[in-house]
Amino acid sequence: GKGGRAQLIEGLRWAVEAKVDICNLSLGTISPAARDALLPIVETANAVGVLLIAAHTFLPVDSYPSSLSGVLSVATYADALTTPVRFG
Repeated sequence: GKGGRAQLIEGLRWAVEAKVDICNLSLGTISPAARDALLPIVETANAVGVLLIAAHTFLPVDSYPSSLSGVLSVATYADALTTPVRFG
């Protein structure tokens, strides 16, 4: 599906309120504006024990929410240093 930052934040709020253990986010953005928008809900999730896992870009730039403290960042590489694996 499609959605924007507001839908992501609302989904994370739901996960926090539902007291999920793990929230796997196969998404991310390199938009710097996302950092400030996502930080409060990420901090709340951390405070209540929700483990956030998020996809990270293979580019040498910050990706959000994966670059935020308290988020487990994951990426996949065919070659550990240079070649991204693309699915789809």
